[in-house]
Amino acid sequence: MPDASGEAETAEGVARVVDPQTRARLEVSFVSLFGTQLFWGDYWVIGLGEGYDYALIGTPSRRWGWILARDPHPSEAKIQAWLAQMAAQGYDPADFERSPQSQAARP
Repeated sequence: MPDASGEAETAEGVARVVDPQTRARLEVSFVSLFGTQLFWGDYWVIGLGEGYDYALIGTPSRRWGWILARDPHPSEAKIQAWLAQMAAQGYDPADFERSPQSQAARP
């Protein structure tokens, strides 16, 4: 998502699996100090597409959720289906914001 200057904002984190049986519950840290990760947060994989074409990620509090898709421009029907899946898990689709996606290919 662009910041106030129009530059793209990015975040890099480190994840570790906390539920080895399902591998769907992770702790993620976006803060590193002298090579040590700080401030771990809980993130759950609550939906996953065939071939990993999308992932639905949320926090246990259901305050935060993300729809991650390989296709930068999925159809509106797909988006609505993913939002319905999030709603079925207790997330409010009205709280989701769409991030503009560029056409630029990644290296």
